[in-house]
Amino acid sequence: MRLANIRASFAAPAEWLVNYFNGWSDDARHKSVTSERALSYAPIWYGVNKIAGHIGQLPVCVYRKLDRGAERDRKHNVHRLMRRPNAYQTSILFRETMATHSLLDGSGRAAIVRDKATKRITELLPLMPDVTSTLMQDGIKVHVSRPEPWDRVRLFFKSTKDRPGDKDLLLFDDSEIFHIPGLSFDGINGLPLRRLAARNLGASISGEERLSNQMENGFSGSLMLQAPTGVFRRQEDAEEFLQAFEKRHNSAENSDKVGLLREGITANVVAMNNRDAEMIENRKFQRQDAALWLGLEQILGDDTSVSYNSLEQKNLAYLMNCLNKWLKRWEEEMEWKLLPRRQFDLESHFIRFNAAALLKSDYKTSVESLALGINATIISPNEAREKLDMNPYPGGDEYRNPAITPGSGNDDPPAPPAGERNDTEDDDMAAKARLAVYSRLAHLIGVEANRVKSGAKAAKDFGKWLDNFYSKKWEPQLAGELELLGMDRELATVHCQESRRRIAVAIDQSDKAAVAGIVADCVSSWKSRANTMGELQNV
Repeated sequence: MRLANIRASFAAPAEWLVNYFNGWSDDARHKSVTSERALSYAPIWYGVNKIAGHIGQLPVCVYRKLDRGAERDRKHNVHRLMRRPNAYQTSILFRETMATHSLLDGSGRAAIVRDKATKRITELLPLMPDVTSTLMQDGIKVHVSRPEPWDRVRLFFKSTKDRPGDKDLLLFDDSEIFHIPGLSFDGINGLPLRRLAARNLGASISGEERLSNQMENGFSGSLMLQAPTGVFRRQEDAEEFLQAFEKRHNSAENSDKVGLLREGITANVVAMNNRDAEMIENRKFQRQDAALWLGLEQILGDDTSVSYNSLEQKNLAYLMNCLNKWLKRWEEEMEWKLLPRRQFDLESHFIRFNAAALLKSDYKTSVESLALGINATIISPNEAREKLDMNPYPGGDEYRNPAITPGSGNDDPPAPPAGERNDTEDDDMAAKARLAVYSRLAHLIGVEANRVKSGAKAAKDFGKWLDNFYSKKWEPQLAGELELLGMDRELATVHCQESRRRIAVAIDQSDKAAVAGIVADCVSSWKSRANTMGELQNV
């Protein structure tokens, strides 16, 4: 059914839609939580700001498919559109706005403006979620919005004009709306977080407001003054005394002033009641609840959250468990709505976020990882330099292993034809390759030894620290490094078991105070174990 027919049938909209635009209220049993009120709670602000910020920051790349692989298409209209989505927003502002709508209200929507002559997309204009809804009308997905009179979208789209009361409504076909829904029951509208979490957010925000009021008022009812019988014969005298007392002590800036009680009046300090103690403890659980609502594993201020061995591992867990599903929603919607239909049908182009920026490690580790890629001829030196924001150099586009390829640049003599390379050259290249592998293994074992020495000095329970270090941290990391070198991952298990055995023998029956020195002596010669690991792999 064409949109014109839908507009004709829209003269009698469903009752729920009328209620929606007349001011749909949340469940009457719970206090309504607006988007602004939800963001006033620090954990929600942190989580939404983090997810929306990353969606706004990560580069959006348009790729053209080749016979083998793909290449960036920086001249594509979608590339330009993602750099400047409309006349009044930058790319990061547009994407942050849309992501915030999706996170809190369940759906982020933007009207797609096309040039009438060429049908080329020129702008993406966000629609406010509190005046926009999505529904199925006669089996067709449509969007209805009531933007403000000054909204830029009214320059390009006209009202329905089906009913006098609905003349300010805009009706859009789904092809005219860039739509990012959140988690959904029906696959049409996303579920609004601020409504689903109204009870939890309301309790959390109320607790914060109560604590804030206590801090502002200073005197919070935790002090009781006891006067002897007959000191205050009139109610007015008692009230006058209390007013004077509060004037001197009731506020945060007066909290350190010295007080004086006369006429036998004594002060009784009331200890924190169970309700206040429970409120403070609940703040920790409320932070965890906020993280659960947003799909995050960690919220700042929650010391019980998951910890990681490195920032890279932490960001990888965040990417896989939270952010990646949002990026996938964006990628699929951009391909479906923004690519020309012929390109999407032929699959000549595709769109991806570049999430590599999130997984950057420290500079030293990054350089070492890139060096391994160059040595394995996975990337060229210039590609590695580009990842480090460095300019290319002549001859750096060749895929060569500096460790085993003699010469450099364009001065290298041409390689002999296949079958003509002599045995001496082959042996020399193999020896250099083995040397590069052994050098990397020795470096890894040196890192292991330094971490074990540090753990022996700092850990209160070295045995427990050692078990955690090898089983959860070092063995998986070493296995990954061995795999990059073309070696068997199982060697990491064999090596770590031997390391733990040597340390256990060294510190057995030793004085606890001398453990650090004994461990340092034990690991001092470990770099030679690289030869053993290489022999097991027949390197």
